[in-house]
Amino acid sequence: MSLFDSPAGRPHGRAAALHQGRDQQPTRKPTGRAAALHQGRPAPPPAPSGRAAALHSGAQATGPDWGDFRIKIYVRSFAPPQYFALHNWLGDNRGFSTSTSGETTSRLAANTIYHVATQRYSTIPRGSRSVALYGGYILEAASDAYVSGGSAGDGSGRGSILDIHLYGNDKAVLPYVAETPAGRYQSPDIDVHVSLNITTKNLRNGTHLLTIAGQMKGDQFPAAECFVDVRGVKIFLGVSPARYNPEFNGPFLALFGDRKANMATLSAQIIVNGYGDVMGMLKHGRVVDVEQHNRPFFDKNPVDKGANAREMKEMMQSSPWSPAIHW
Repeated sequence: MSLFDSPAGRPHGRAAALHQGRDQQPTRKPTGRAAALHQGRPAPPPAPSGRAAALHSGAQATGPDWGDFRIKIYVRSFAPPQYFALHNWLGDNRGFSTSTSGETTSRLAANTIYHVATQRYSTIPRGSRSVALYGGYILEAASDAYVSGGSAGDGSGRGSILDIHLYGNDKAVLPYVAETPAGRYQSPDIDVHVSLNITTKNLRNGTHLLTIAGQMKGDQFPAAECFVDVRGVKIFLGVSPARYNPEFNGPFLALFGDRKANMATLSAQIIVNGYGDVMGMLKHGRVVDVEQHNRPFFDKNPVDKGANAREMKEMMQSSPWSPAIHW
């Protein structure tokens, strides 16, 4: 038998499978994503690492349901002491707070609901019960709050930029007048102007960045606070201490006219997962938790006594009674 007539050598491995008409088998068993694809299952996402791992909630989020995602923005003006203005009026007796319970009172408040997908928003003003103490006589009156601004002019509208003017006065001033239409004009209005720009940005691993930035302006009296509620998590945007002594001169010097003095810079960058849950805050380029962000606002004195003397002098010199004032 010649060499050409001799049988070929026996094939091995993959060659043997092909020689016998069988489907060839992979040389290595696939694992991870490859195994999932090989078995017809959807491939799992790659595991996050570093800061992304800290933010990852354990479930792959495809993105917030922006169509149903809304936030609540609170603007409140309150009198920090228990009594103010020569101890004749009852104050709110508190510091800066994000509590929305009935025990946390304010002179004026505005609650705005903002729908992220449609950029539609509406605002509801809330007044308070004013109480004046005249010796043994107690005068009570319902002091209403009002809002204007927004693209609709009534604190509502549509767009990424919100401009809201919250205002209202104290009706508990003159007996027999407080609850009449004339009560609206017994005292000057508290004015708080809030302008906000709201934007969103997609991050990695199904997380998203909700950025709220703007300014608060107004009378600088009394104290004011602005915070946002994102699915039950309340986050300060900014606060403004009362710039005039609330126990003595605040209502008599600061409230005349619709002032637009700088009160606070408003800002927060909030990280949310695919369900809209708050995962943390982005602050100065690093991730912090909400408590770290809020703590300085809670600790801030609601009365700015350092600025009181200078601003009192400026206000009194510009007041209609300045010739009678000797500083």
